[in-house]
Amino acid sequence: MEAGRPDTITEEKLSVLKKHNVNRISINPQTFNDSVLKEIGRCHTTALTEEKFNQAREAGFETINMDLIAGLPTDTLESFMHSVDRAVELGAENITVHTLALKRSSALVTEDEKDTVTEKNIEKMLDYSFEALTNAGYHPYYMYRQSKALGNFENVGWCKKGKECEYNILMMEEYQHILSVGAGSVTKLLSPGMKEFSILNFPLNMCPGFLLLLRKKKEYQSFSRSIIHNERRGVMSNIDNVLEHIIEKCNVPDEFIKECEEKYNNKINKIAQLIFEKEVSEIVMIAGPSSAGKTTTAKKLRLALKEKGIESYTVSLDDFYLDNKDAPRFPDGTPDFETVECLDIKCFQEKMKELLEKGETELPEFDFLKGERKPEYKKIKLSPKDVIIVEGLHALNPVITDTLPADRLLKIYINLSSRIYDEKGNIVLNKRNMRFIRRLVRDFKFRGSSVEKTYKLWIKVRYGEDTYLFPFKENADIKINTIHLYETCVLKDIAIELLSTLNKESEFYNESQRLVRSLQKFPVLNSSLVPSDSLMREFIGAKEN
Repeated sequence: MEAGRPDTITEEKLSVLKKHNVNRISINPQTFNDSVLKEIGRCHTTALTEEKFNQAREAGFETINMDLIAGLPTDTLESFMHSVDRAVELGAENITVHTLALKRSSALVTEDEKDTVTEKNIEKMLDYSFEALTNAGYHPYYMYRQSKALGNFENVGWCKKGKECEYNILMMEEYQHILSVGAGSVTKLLSPGMKEFSILNFPLNMCPGFLLLLRKKKEYQSFSRSIIHNERRGVMSNIDNVLEHIIEKCNVPDEFIKECEEKYNNKINKIAQLIFEKEVSEIVMIAGPSSAGKTTTAKKLRLALKEKGIESYTVSLDDFYLDNKDAPRFPDGTPDFETVECLDIKCFQEKMKELLEKGETELPEFDFLKGERKPEYKKIKLSPKDVIIVEGLHALNPVITDTLPADRLLKIYINLSSRIYDEKGNIVLNKRNMRFIRRLVRDFKFRGSSVEKTYKLWIKVRYGEDTYLFPFKENADIKINTIHLYETCVLKDIAIELLSTLNKESEFYNESQRLVRSLQKFPVLNSSLVPSDSLMREFIGAKEN
């Protein structure tokens, strides 16, 4: 049984597994370095891993596997050596040593964080694992290689004598039946002659609305092509996101800012036109990660629709938060505001049903200062052609969208989807760097958040995006890139000032200095040049008169 990450293991689960004759489990620390765990967005700690390992022993499990990964972002040779030694000290019967593989849908790839990964020590890490595990009485019994593994190295399963896992061997040799459930999954059955039979569970069998969704996807296909920015060789097809180009454009700042604003506004206007041409009212779902600009995008879309004679109402998923006292918790007891389970799903479904069937309802409002729902509700009433705009991190999550009529949904995913390069092709700022800078400035200005606090929150924010947003972004009909190429020039001075407040003892000091060095390469633009209705005002504040 893949018991998985330590933060998912409970005494109750262990008891149930033992009761049903499970005699081998895997508890995966991945590393015994807490700072690396934070960097990769894990919610468990070294202490929690050891606690759950001891719980499994007390529950009677005599064979436990631990997975370690060589090449994790910010990990060092010394840290990896400690992880191997600690797994051996705990007495895990099986230890699987993986090489980090950069999968195309991982945040390291999609969010441009490959610069935190280094290959130079991986061979030394694997050499050490071979030496240490051999000396501790382990032997390798299965091996496989994943595509895109750093250095093209392999994954090796080690075990103590007599603790080999037959299932792992059969899987490597492809002698194992696989039974699967769910849309698009594949069952693989093997005949006595080892002939493979694959049975695909077609989405049509599992999802009655599949053909409707497919037709809708095709309807938006041509429009989406004009919105989605395909990246080639690190340069966006219609965005000149090279530092030297930005420096040159800053010589005429008014024109540069106007050009960026018009480019973004044109995208919003095209979507408004698309909605205007529909015969039925739309429910527009807008999702995106932190500091992508969801709030301003929803506001601008409302204004663009109003110019075409269409009224619209924004429903913020944030207003459906459970009270803080009722919110789900991380293993350390702190509220998990990133999971979709932190929303009052039942209330959302009831309110949307009332809107669609009766044309009116009363919507809740959440008080973020008190951490609870306000006692007063706001009433809204729709006319037949009015548009509902639902905005929030989870707006593309099937938990939300599957309760709404598929033929009326227009799903929009927004993100800051361009990185900044220098003329040699080196990344100056990646996408997540740029969103963090937006958030850093906004949280200081409007939420009184220190740099240290923003960094700590960012770890959980990234975890939430990786877990609850990015897996569903391909559900979108339209994707919008919210980058404003001039933005770093406006945010530069205040961002550097804030980042420079961290002292050397901070765990985020090195990262903050790396951002400072990148920001120093940009020229400065005065924020007074930014239009009052710009998306950037969401982060720098209202324009002074």
